[in-house]
Formats: sequence, C-alpha cells, structure tokens
Amino acid sequence: MFLLKITGALLLLYIAVSVLMYATDYFAGRRSLEGIRIEIRRKLRRAMWVYLGLTAIAFIWNLLMREGRS
Repeated sequence: MFLLKITGALLLLYIAVSVLMYATDYFAGRRSLEGIRIEIRRKLRRAMWVYLGLTAIAFIWNLLMREGRS
C-alpha cells in the first residue's frame, strides 16, 4: 500500500509539472488554450489508467499473499 501511495504522489507531481509547462507555453504564445486542454485531458486519462492498473495489481497481490498465509 505504501508503494501505491508513493506512485500516486509521483503521478500527481507529473501532472502538476506538465500543467506548469503547458502554462508557460500558453503565456509564451506557443500553444492555444484548447490544445492545452486536450493534452492535459490525455495526461490525466493516462495517469488514471496507470494508477487504476497499479491498484488492481496491488489488490491481487494482497489477496495472493493473504491466501499464502492461511
């Protein structure tokens, strides 16, 4: 579970840094606001699937370890 929390925190940090990078691109005039919205939505979706997959793996791992102890 501890590893899952660290992974979630790293994914949130990744998203925050990406948003800051897109903001600097927007204020420099290199990207449109709509393009930034699409990219952020893509990153959020990817991060959600990664976190969901890791949660499922951790849940299954926990069940297997519990069965092994019984």
